[in-house]
Amino acid sequence: MTDAGEGAPPTKLNVWALPERRLERTVGHAEASEAVLVADRLLTLAADPGALPGRSGLLVRHLPFDGTAPEVFGRWDITGITRVHMDSSLTGLFSLRGARLVQQRLDDLAAPGRVIGTHEGAVGLRVRPWRDWAVTVDRTGELRIWDVPTARLERTLKSPTDASLIALDPSGRFIATGPSVENTPRPPWLFLFDLAAPRAAEPEPLLGDVTEVLQMNFSSDGAWLATAHNGTVIVWNMRATRSTVIGRQDHMYGTVGFTPDGELISLSPAKFGLTLWTMSPAAGEAIRRLWSRPGTLVDFFMEVDPKGRFAVFPERFAGSIHVVPLDGSPASTFELTRRTGTDLVAAELSLEPNGRLAAVAVGGWANPAASAVRIVDLPTGKERILDTHPEGPERCEEPGSELSGFAVPVWLRDGRLLSDGDAGLRVWDLASGKGRLLRACREIGPSGGLTLDATPDSRSVLSLKPTIRVGETSWLSAFDLDSGTTREITTHGNRLFSHGLDASGTILVTGGWDGVVRVGPLTGEEPHLLFGHAGPVYSVAVSPDGRWIASGGDDGTIRLWPMPDLSKPPLHTLPHDELLAKLKSLTNLRAVRDPASDTGWKIEIGPFPGWDTVPEWNP
Repeated sequence: MTDAGEGAPPTKLNVWALPERRLERTVGHAEASEAVLVADRLLTLAADPGALPGRSGLLVRHLPFDGTAPEVFGRWDITGITRVHMDSSLTGLFSLRGARLVQQRLDDLAAPGRVIGTHEGAVGLRVRPWRDWAVTVDRTGELRIWDVPTARLERTLKSPTDASLIALDPSGRFIATGPSVENTPRPPWLFLFDLAAPRAAEPEPLLGDVTEVLQMNFSSDGAWLATAHNGTVIVWNMRATRSTVIGRQDHMYGTVGFTPDGELISLSPAKFGLTLWTMSPAAGEAIRRLWSRPGTLVDFFMEVDPKGRFAVFPERFAGSIHVVPLDGSPASTFELTRRTGTDLVAAELSLEPNGRLAAVAVGGWANPAASAVRIVDLPTGKERILDTHPEGPERCEEPGSELSGFAVPVWLRDGRLLSDGDAGLRVWDLASGKGRLLRACREIGPSGGLTLDATPDSRSVLSLKPTIRVGETSWLSAFDLDSGTTREITTHGNRLFSHGLDASGTILVTGGWDGVVRVGPLTGEEPHLLFGHAGPVYSVAVSPDGRWIASGGDDGTIRLWPMPDLSKPPLHTLPHDELLAKLKSLTNLRAVRDPASDTGWKIEIGPFPGWDTVPEWNP
């Protein structure tokens, strides 16, 4: 339906048949009105000339498409009403009367309305196309979702800006918000709420070169969002792969992981400490702070007990490890033994498959003799030391240097303990305390740092020497324990900081110094690239079901990414002509040279005649 009269009397409405693109008929009446088209029913709301003095009223009509006389539902007193919206069943009208959200039956407009709830300062209201939910918004960016049948506040959301304009996805998944024309802030000002995302997720900013928002709406299948601006209409793809910011860390050095039942867990050195993030969008506790000790310098390295009972992590300069139960019970701290008057640094750690023993890499400032792997029995607190210093000339670090004897442990699922460092990659006999060399050592470099991971089948070990300082390069290798061979993984680049494996041990995820998360087969094919972080990605993890990737970065955000379809080639690997054809099929935006621009480029909007066949969106 289009308004041929542009709101002026008489009401003249053109009804079009789609997809035939044919003008079906024109209907209307003498008064100016607002019109609502739902399915095959057309209603109009016109000022009631018979309203009592000092009162305001609406005349509600149904306009049949067959050209017969309009059907008058009745007169509705709207004195004190600021917003009106029709429900999707055309059985009721919703309104804002001051701070009250009121439902009015269409077949009894003279009866008192039913109060659903209150929202002080509400300036926007939307019900259609939803049936049992209503949304109110205010200029502070607060959205309230109301359960209409029970007259209960279901959920409160917060937009970073004014949310006077809203659009509801017919599938019930998304809410889009934008500011009023008179209250347009600095961009970004368009935001998308994903109601299927974890409850703590932030709204996603829709980035684009847009002016003030005049109107927005979703397509009937929820696949597209259209926003109208001055002279421009933008169509946003709702089925594109995008990341979700589930939360923020108050320190750039943070760690992310998953519990065995699929909840997200993060560790920050600052006040947020150890935090559990619920992955479900259902009502309940979205965030649980399990442990916090501001000023404590915990390290990047955290492990969750395979049975989901606790998380364990080192406190670097205190030479201790903390064990925090996930059920909220009091935490325990194990102080590693040290000689009087010496420092002890606790770094990387790994848990035994049954969660009883923790292997911890330790060292000492100006005391390289302290370098070792400590084995801590968590139930008893007993401790033993594995000497990780090279026994012969085969070493990579200078004797007596800070990294002399340095080693990082990793426990395999089959119960074997391995370490990699100055004495090379070794497998340990815990009964004798001796290690057997599997592979010679590799130089770590002046900034130190080494992280290990093992495949679930206990057949391969990954070693990453991360990029820590500007100008450094990283290396990532996989050692096959059966064949004794090493394979370098170069497709993820040489500026990596973090890595992780999925539960099957076949998918490798890395976090780069360039802010890119890379995802690809462990066999080394070109990875898919996930863009979103602004700065190095310090930690990555894959959910137990393989559906999600979590990443934490220098920008303080914790992001969730849907696992890309690895059966399809990454976009950047397509041949040049095929890549350009793919990009041109997805968007009519073009980068063209512009000598006047600081970047030398500008974005132009090309012609868009529409898609006869909507392309598959697989970035």
